[in-house]
Amino acid sequence: MSISEKIRWGDRPLSGKKIVITRTAAYFITSLSLGLTVAVLGPTLPGLAEQTGVKLSRISYLFTAHSFGYLLGSLLGGRLYDRIPGRPVVVSALFTIMIMMVIVPFIPALYLLIVILVVVGLAGGMLDVGCNILLVWVHGSRVAPFMNGLHFCFALGAFISPLIVGRVISSTGDIDWVFRVLALILFPSVVFLSSISAPEIKTHTGDKESKRGDYFLVGIISFFFFLHVGGELAFAGWIYTYAYTLGLADKIVAAYLTSALWGSLTVGRL
Repeated sequence: MSISEKIRWGDRPLSGKKIVITRTAAYFITSLSLGLTVAVLGPTLPGLAEQTGVKLSRISYLFTAHSFGYLLGSLLGGRLYDRIPGRPVVVSALFTIMIMMVIVPFIPALYLLIVILVVVGLAGGMLDVGCNILLVWVHGSRVAPFMNGLHFCFALGAFISPLIVGRVISSTGDIDWVFRVLALILFPSVVFLSSISAPEIKTHTGDKESKRGDYFLVGIISFFFFLHVGGELAFAGWIYTYAYTLGLADKIVAAYLTSALWGSLTVGRL
């Protein structure tokens, strides 16, 4: 990106370092917003079971639906960001998640909720990939500390989300307003993200031998994250239900227990 490059934010032109700072802040806030929505499913699982009139053993399909959508979104996003400007993709994804948060409390049937969670996962996967790719394009070879900050923001959002669940349940007695509050929180993020431009699409040039090596390395790293993230999300998703159904904690304390888990992950990413 050239120092002379200029974009507009509202009525004010931005250039140089301000562009970098603004884009970085936008991706950090977006990652925090994504963390809020990913971590909300576990603490609201019993409430969603009551809402749809099914047992916990069946409501657990929501985890599969969300993860399946996330996988598809990640694969699709990797292709899209190489072909079209990143801003409309990330804005559309975050806006979709916001709308789905509004819709969730009105869904009476499990199969409809499964569809909603697939959509949320699809948008979340595209958003996750987008924030990572666009941040690399903004900072280039100096991206390492900013990438760490991006994932810290995700964990911070995941830490805050169960706190919101516990607070809302203590105030209203149900989970309906949890999703409405999250939608309200996401709205400013959508506006901010839509007000800035994305970096130009970067193309990689290299010989075939280096590309073969890269594919092997990516495969190993992907397998590691498959194990790590799968275990992380499974534990974080079920710890609330485990503590609550066994009588180890009430709904509010169980939500705070989930927050404590994400809080430890947040500290570990500092």
